[in-house]
Amino acid sequence: MGDIRMGKQRPLLDTLERTTVIPATAIEPAGARVIELPRRTSILHDVSRARRFQDTLTLARELSDVCRILIDKLDDHAELSSRLDVASARLETELRSQAIPEPTMEAGATAEITAIRRDCTRKSDMPRVSVFLLRPFEVAIDGMPIDKWISQKAKTVLKVLLLACGRAVPKDELIELIWPDIDPKAGKNNLNVAICHLRRTLAQGGMTRPVVTVQNNTCQLERGLEIWTDAAAFEEHARCAHAHVRAKQPLLAVAEFSECIALYQNELLAEDRYESWLAPYRQTLRDQYVEALDYLARRHLEAGDHLACSTICQKLLGVDICNEAAHRTLMRCYATLGQPNLMQRQYRSCVSALCSELGVAPGSETTALYRSLARA
Repeated sequence: MGDIRMGKQRPLLDTLERTTVIPATAIEPAGARVIELPRRTSILHDVSRARRFQDTLTLARELSDVCRILIDKLDDHAELSSRLDVASARLETELRSQAIPEPTMEAGATAEITAIRRDCTRKSDMPRVSVFLLRPFEVAIDGMPIDKWISQKAKTVLKVLLLACGRAVPKDELIELIWPDIDPKAGKNNLNVAICHLRRTLAQGGMTRPVVTVQNNTCQLERGLEIWTDAAAFEEHARCAHAHVRAKQPLLAVAEFSECIALYQNELLAEDRYESWLAPYRQTLRDQYVEALDYLARRHLEAGDHLACSTICQKLLGVDICNEAAHRTLMRCYATLGQPNLMQRQYRSCVSALCSELGVAPGSETTALYRSLARA
């Protein structure tokens, strides 16, 4: 509440957005207890109850605001203090009812998730070098993006070494990927020039440590160099999510999969779409992205949040237009939301996509669902 000035009573609704809940250690107005919200609660990840929690949080802020105004403005506030006592008790009960205890896990699952969290935490600290691969390619050093590259081949060398995940890449392999069908001697010269340009580019951006190590006819990123990439973070969140699924912690799995969705802004290195060497890396990440979307869609549907479910399904169809299950889920969502026209359009979209992409008609399950929803 550090923004509220004592002696100036402002409308509560104007105040709420600029205030925070008073910590329990603050001075409490006579007759009213200020509630400390739980520091960690799984409800934040429960999409079906998020609005309810937010409403309760708003009530807590409003109560805190009233308490501050009360202590400054009123001389005789016994009656209001009594009413605030009752309101505080009711609000505390409500908050406690929304806190969801962590599910119990087997020892093996606990150890697995702890190890993954430790790894994620270590790598999520502010890095010296940040590289974005799931959106327009960008390298930043201490938060400052590198705008000018001496050569595009230097950039390609960095991309290959980043996706090698610390593995020493033979020079011949690098040359074959970047300069196919070139004379071996010329290829080695081109590689040396590209590595030199890469070092100079990063040095101009403020990088003082070595970046690439060349030895035993191999190249790799310097060991011990801290580099954060959105692709690696995506995979770590996916690992955490699957560990939570195995441990039967759906709320935590939803949180981790949501992080995956936030990181995956586009396919891997979309500007290099026609580079064949990227295909296996790109497909692996795409499959993990589809898994994350599918899990979130099912959870939203189970929670009865059809609007959120439809948004996720649209993202899913954006990468897999022939996914009949996603089409069916969207049809159900539109029907439940009272949008029969959108439901029918979705079915027609499914028919068109399957016909143009695969040369087949929708399955019997999809057709039967459409007829059932159309009659409803």
